[in-house]
Amino acid sequence: MTEDAPVPFSAEAEMGAVGSMILDPLRVIPLAQRLRIGPDTFYVASHSVIVEILYDMVSMGAYIDILTVGEKLDQWKKGERIVERAYLDQCLDGTPTSAHAEYYLDLVR
Repeated sequence: MTEDAPVPFSAEAEMGAVGSMILDPLRVIPLAQRLRIGPDTFYVASHSVIVEILYDMVSMGAYIDILTVGEKLDQWKKGERIVERAYLDQCLDGTPTSAHAEYYLDLVR
């Protein structure tokens, strides 16, 4: 692959990984951390921001669900606001279950 070649990524797999992290944070976030998947692993900026928020919440011992993540997203102050709360709903709508989280994370990696 040349330097000019686009980086291969799957926005759908990233969305599935993010949705799985929100649906089942106690299982999926530690799995993502073990796989060394961090915010910088995600190509889509919105996904990167959400994962950074999730990891921050984990480090603080905060409860994670769609409402608490949305609240943190509203408080996000790094740079311009690039993620709307409605996008969290899209991530969850696109991820009906976290059962395939390992598959999504593997594709993201």
